[in-house]
Amino acid sequence: MIRFLEWVIELISGIRIALSPSFIGCAIGGIVYIKFPTFLGLVIAYTIGLAGIITGILWAIRIHKTQGTSWFMSRINASPDLDQLDSPGKNEKEKKSGETTDKSEPD
Repeated sequence: MIRFLEWVIELISGIRIALSPSFIGCAIGGIVYIKFPTFLGLVIAYTIGLAGIITGILWAIRIHKTQGTSWFMSRINASPDLDQLDSPGKNEKEKKSGETTDKSEPD
């Protein structure tokens, strides 16, 4: 059961990785078709959209083979700015040692 859940998480992460370039390719293709609403514009739009989908699939496969998709997505979704807010240890250590973060001269 655990292996199945790991597989599902990897699959969902891989789909999320593949969707990014796919959406970009399809959006650019849609813009091309709006600018050139002819048969040639439609072919170019489909080609750009298909290139985005293929790029997304290949990128997701490459990440899966090298790092793992869930590890990659955890690094993408991490916010180091918020990690600093959660670490009160630094401020507590400074208070105990008498150091301050203010570098101005005492009065």
